[in-house]
Amino acid sequence: MGYHRRIISKEQLIYEYTHNGLPGVQEFLGSSGSYANDAVMITDDLARSVIDVFTSYFPDEMDKWRQIKNIILTEIMHHD
Repeated sequence: MGYHRRIISKEQLIYEYTHNGLPGVQEFLGSSGSYANDAVMITDDLARSVIDVFTSYFPDEMDKWRQIKNIILTEIMHHD
């Protein structure tokens, strides 16, 4: 078995959101695979915030994705 490293950055998250919407972000983060088997490298505060929410337990998954969406949208609004 191979060792897979995933780098997650603000630029990747914003790109996925602006080009593919929240489903693109879901697919991108979901494609990271099991965190027990992969190394995840986080390059900035936005990625750290998103991963913190992504790896947290939420009774309602929609709340998790709303929070991730809000984190990304806030960064986009402040970036312009």
